Amino acid sequence: MAGRHRTAALLYENAVARGIWANVDQRPLSKHVAGLDTRPWHDEAGFAFTSLLANHHPVILREYTEGISSVNRPLSTQNEGIHKGGTWHEFVLRKHNVEPPNATKLFPQTLKLLRDISKGAGAFAGSEAVDIFNAKFSVLSPGTHVRPHCGPTNARLRAHLAIRHTGGAFIRVRDETRTWQEGQVIVFDDSFEHEVWHNGTEARVVLILDFWHPDLPGEKRSFSEYGGG
Repeated sequence: MAGRHRTAALLYENAVARGIWANVDQRPLSKHVAGLDTRPWHDEAGFAFTSLLANHHPVILREYTEGISSVNRPLSTQNEGIHKGGTWHEFVLRKHNVEPPNATKLFPQTLKLLRDISKGAGAFAGSEAVDIFNAKFSVLSPGTHVRPHCGPTNARLRAHLAIRHTGGAFIRVRDETRTWQEGQVIVFDDSFEHEVWHNGTEARVVLILDFWHPDLPGEKRSFSEYGGG
C-alpha cells in the first residue's frame, strides 16, 4: 500500500511539474483552469445566495421530507464507485440547468428558489445572478466512507446546504476537516482532494449545488468545455 501511495505521489508531482495541475492536492479529472482564485474552502458569506438558502431551510426541509416520502421507488445510488460501508443516494433536481419532470413536481418551491438565484429574480431580485446549474439532494447513511477523490474541474465551486444532520458526519477538503450544521451552507472547491465519513446514527442529507467560479469569464462558462458531473 505504501508503495502505491508513493507511486501516486510521484505521478501527481510530475503532473504539477508539467503544468497539468496547480498542486498535488488539486487534481481535477476534466480540466484545470489557470488564473482562478485557488483555495480549498471559500467563505460562504462572500456569496449572497447562501444566506437566502439558509433562510429558506425550513421550506426546503419540509419539501424534501414530503417529496421523498412520496417517491415510490428507491433513490438513485451514487455510482462513482468511491464509497464503502453504508449507502450513498441522491435525487437530482437540476443537471446542466435541465430539471427532470419528477423533480419539478415534487420540489416546486426549492426549484423556484434556485431559478430565482440563477436569474437574479424573485426572492433574489436586486442581487447578481448566480447560475446554479447542478442541484441534487445527497443522502449519506451512517457507516459510509466516501474515499478521497477530486471533482472534474476548478471552473466551478460547490455549495452544501445541510438539510438534515444530527451529527457524526465530516468532510475533509485538502487538509481541513469540517462538519455540517442544519440550515447552514458551506462552500468549497471540489477539484481539491476531499473525502467524507459518517460515524453518526442518522442519515446526513445535504442539498448539493454547483455554480461557476466567479473568476471564470462568462464566455468560458461552457459545459462542453469543462464537462463533468
